[in-house]
Amino acid sequence: MGHKRLGKGLGRYWEALQTGEPEAVHEVRKLTRRVQAELHVAGMHGRTQREWRDLRRAVATLRDRDAVGAHLREALRSLQVPEEEVRQFEADWQHIRDAQFQALKLPERPGSRPRPGHWKRRIRQTLAQDREQLRREGEQVMASTDLDVWHGWRKHLKRYRYTLALRDEVPGEVLRMLEALGHLQDARVAEHLLQDEQWLPGHHMVLLAREQAAQMTAMEQARQLWPDLERHLRS
Repeated sequence: MGHKRLGKGLGRYWEALQTGEPEAVHEVRKLTRRVQAELHVAGMHGRTQREWRDLRRAVATLRDRDAVGAHLREALRSLQVPEEEVRQFEADWQHIRDAQFQALKLPERPGSRPRPGHWKRRIRQTLAQDREQLRREGEQVMASTDLDVWHGWRKHLKRYRYTLALRDEVPGEVLRMLEALGHLQDARVAEHLLQDEQWLPGHHMVLLAREQAAQMTAMEQARQLWPDLERHLRS
């Protein structure tokens, strides 16, 4: 076993996470993604994997609400909605967010684990497998309009991004695609929340149409970016 450990870094955010601090929620969500990549490279399953999966799922809904709140606030300002309405939206949104956090049950803090041996070789092997799988999946995704298919591919590409970061700088082709897929996911989650919670009745239909159009734009942007990413995956 190596002296370095998987899952380091959670301690610096754990106390702030207990109070629902948005930046801590965001950083812990990112950390769980990095650890997911580490555990995949290590071939670790079972209890350790479940602990980190449960934490990721616990903070995911809260992080989505934080991201969509900022997303809708920007949309309202771009539509030149009166500032008084924007402030009222922010206050109402925060009230729901606070209630959601109070109802949230965080799991026990996951522990770190020693890295297995031959770490660099494991990373190389994992990246080679991921590149081939992502290339095959990407060809199907680009021809699809099923947002669940796009979302599944985005999760795989995010894990690949964090696996790359264990060894190298992440190339621009990967980051640009993830940015486009992030816009797609933000618009999708915003649309679902607008449908489920009936926010902003005076602007509801305009915002819904905006999010639906944003999804189409993001998918088209991803298709334009695909040839560059495909070349990277073939390299």
